[in-house]
Amino acid sequence: MYKKILNLFLEIKENARFNIKPTDQVYRTFNYDAVVFDGIKSVNIFNENIDAILNSDKEISGTLSKETVIKEVIQMIYDSYNNKIEISEKGIFDFWVNLKSKEIIEFEILRKMDNVKLDSSEPYVLGPFTFYNLECHMGAIYNRYPEIKSEIEKYAITINSDVWVSVKVSARDIKKSRYLADLQFNKLENILRYMIGDISGKNNIGILDFKGAEIKRTLILSHKIFSNANNLIGPINIVDIRDDFFINQNGNKRIWDILKQNNASDLEHKILNSIEWTGKGLNEMDNSKAFIQFFFAIEALLTYNDGDMISPSIANSISETISFILCDKLKDRLEMEKIIKNLYKKRSAIVHGRASANLQESDLITTYHIANSLVVILLNSSEYKCFKSNKELHEWVKEKKYS
Repeated sequence: MYKKILNLFLEIKENARFNIKPTDQVYRTFNYDAVVFDGIKSVNIFNENIDAILNSDKEISGTLSKETVIKEVIQMIYDSYNNKIEISEKGIFDFWVNLKSKEIIEFEILRKMDNVKLDSSEPYVLGPFTFYNLECHMGAIYNRYPEIKSEIEKYAITINSDVWVSVKVSARDIKKSRYLADLQFNKLENILRYMIGDISGKNNIGILDFKGAEIKRTLILSHKIFSNANNLIGPINIVDIRDDFFINQNGNKRIWDILKQNNASDLEHKILNSIEWTGKGLNEMDNSKAFIQFFFAIEALLTYNDGDMISPSIANSISETISFILCDKLKDRLEMEKIIKNLYKKRSAIVHGRASANLQESDLITTYHIANSLVVILLNSSEYKCFKSNKELHEWVKEKKYS
């Protein structure tokens, strides 16, 4: 391992220039031009090798930010140049020991939520997430972190009585903790949008990606007619995060349970992935993009391998599987299969940039309902809960088909 990392360091150093100004249009510079990668080739080698160094140890890549690793690498390379000392395998070992010596800390990361209300005397918990109304829950935060109460109080003066959501992550530096938390917040956004299930966009929430309601003003002109219009678009309803729907409808409780698990099955991971794609589609204003994201939700759930291209044979297999899951009668299954294959033609036309897609709003709504229905059935039906992977699901469909 250390010899491989040593070679990555040496290649970075070989492509670095020291104490000069960059001359190429593409460059990266560190420590006020102390270390410069000048030109696209040198920049690419630097970026690729940094990624390789970081990803050579999952514990490091999972707890330490790329920025921290870059800082340490640049310092080691500059010291080697400045002190005229060769980088050795022993030096790489010491470098790695230094990285691993950095303490892993549990952080609770909070972010403000948009378009959400929370009426509760206590913080509210869903899965791994805790929701705070800072107007009445600051005491709970002070009690949890008495050592830094004074710092929190200074910041709290600038905060309105908004709803905030938190998640706990473990990392070796603050930047990595924020990155890990934002991955979870992005997941939460899409899960909540899936649960709300409003394709019109009138009911929506936000943490990282939110566009509030706004009035669009329009002038309509011709040589004979003048008109104007004001249209309110975007979310107009505040979402109550404690609404019973988020737990007791459509198998939603199981979603929160899966999120808390450390040993979720392959199929459960695919269910979550499908839910996230549905949430992304519901937040998309462009119908063609939303349509593709709803298809991604279907394919994330039913393809064997994440890297598979959707060939005609895979599309046929997915169509058959959907038909068996959603329909009981032969006539309905054949009709559903026909509908899905027609939708696949439009999917293919869109992703290949053809103008022949002729996507209708009804196509968008149908694809959304197929994606949503698949998840709801797999979450709730006792017939499917025993499956651990979608391979088992496909084998079950095959047996049904030929029995």
